[in-house]
Amino acid sequence: MEIWDLYDSEGNLTGETIQRGIELPENRCHLVIHFWVRNSKGEVLTQKRSQSVKSWPGKWSTTGGSVIAGEDSLAGLHREVQEELGIDLKLHPEVRKIHHYQQKQYLVDIYLLESDEIQIDQLSHDSEVETTQYLSRKEMETLIREEKMVPFRNDYLDLLFSS
Repeated sequence: MEIWDLYDSEGNLTGETIQRGIELPENRCHLVIHFWVRNSKGEVLTQKRSQSVKSWPGKWSTTGGSVIAGEDSLAGLHREVQEELGIDLKLHPEVRKIHHYQQKQYLVDIYLLESDEIQIDQLSHDSEVETTQYLSRKEMETLIREEKMVPFRNDYLDLLFSS
């Protein structure tokens, strides 16, 4: 059972928690993180989600997920990246938050690691991840058009490829 801290629309902790799967009360949000690696070729590490996950099964997406109760954004980032890809971010202090936004009842923190050290063959996948691949913006746009990738908006891709 996963428990989330609740935030108000300004991003402040409310002291309330909720169990995953229960509808969030009005004017409450929970925190999620997105993690990307961008290599010197300008490609970003993407993952294909397993068919067994509830949201976006079989679609290409970012590494990430919900921050659980008691964690802050950075702790949630470290946990999710370790779980899904087997990357220990303590070895990559250069990871940085590039954006924060609210979308519906989600507060989203986007993190970027610029590195050529993260190699596909060195990653370990958990049950949520089918495979990983580095993709260019053009390749991502094609997958989005073909509905094979989570539909990231152009302003999100601008941020990802220009930060």
